[in-house]
Amino acid sequence: MRVLLFVTKIAILVAALVAATLAGSADSRSLSSAGSIALSGGGISVRSTSGQLTRLTTDFRDQLPVWSRDGKRIAFLRRGLKVDRCALFVMNADGGDVHEVGNVETDCSRVSWGPRDRKIAFGGVRAQGSMGLWVVNANGSGLRRLRAGRGATEGVHPAWSPNGRWIVFGWTGRSPHPWGRLAAVRPDGSGYRVLVKPRAGHDDEITFPAWSRDGKRLAYVRVDHRLGSAGRMLEVADSLGRHRRVLAHLPYNPTNQGAPSWSPNGRSLVYWQICGQSGCVATIPARGGKPHVLLQGDYLQPYWGPAGT
Repeated sequence: MRVLLFVTKIAILVAALVAATLAGSADSRSLSSAGSIALSGGGISVRSTSGQLTRLTTDFRDQLPVWSRDGKRIAFLRRGLKVDRCALFVMNADGGDVHEVGNVETDCSRVSWGPRDRKIAFGGVRAQGSMGLWVVNANGSGLRRLRAGRGATEGVHPAWSPNGRWIVFGWTGRSPHPWGRLAAVRPDGSGYRVLVKPRAGHDDEITFPAWSRDGKRLAYVRVDHRLGSAGRMLEVADSLGRHRRVLAHLPYNPTNQGAPSWSPNGRSLVYWQICGQSGCVATIPARGGKPHVLLQGDYLQPYWGPAGT
């Protein structure tokens, strides 16, 4: 009887150990499916999956951080003396090796890493009264213009698709139809096509495109400048700009609210907006739902890193 009781206790203990091991494995899988979030505000910071904030740079001019695809580096912009001119910088994920990328002058909109993190797409220097879409090698060489600019601005907030075949960006036309649309080109500048147009009767500006990790969906911000009904919306569509739906309504002012970025598993987006008297960084389910505030204060322009960051 004692032997049977002893064996039973051992069996219970083994079962508990197995359950704990499986639970630990599940927790590890859960953590590995998450990624850290880079943010701006008094410099560039990173919020880890556990919620810990680490300051990487302290220059208040630094903005719009973007994780590389492999999670080893972060590109960001540093505002210059001119309000609409920013230099392109890259650093290691831990804040080391901060350096300027070539002699690149951007339009201060978000940049995007290309396949294998070898190139960076950005909205660039003024040419014949317009802003264009440019690509540069990550080491600063090979600067090349893809689009010279068809409107007042072109190449704003470019987003390189996960498969590397398309670069989506915003552009705004000239008067009497000044507001813009979301367009796409191939990395060689060919194949120009419009994905999302302004709505009839609205003065829509469409900006901040962001690809889901699987390349099947696009998030972006639609800003309606129409007098009397001005507003800002976070929207999601498929990769061709179809089946559009609104996820969140944001305040019209100040500008640049939204800046969405997808979670590694594609289930959520992170973005920023004004909450009361300060800014806040929040997540929202990609299928719609109630936002969840992660940070409130001076943090803005979040960008979700790949799994494991």
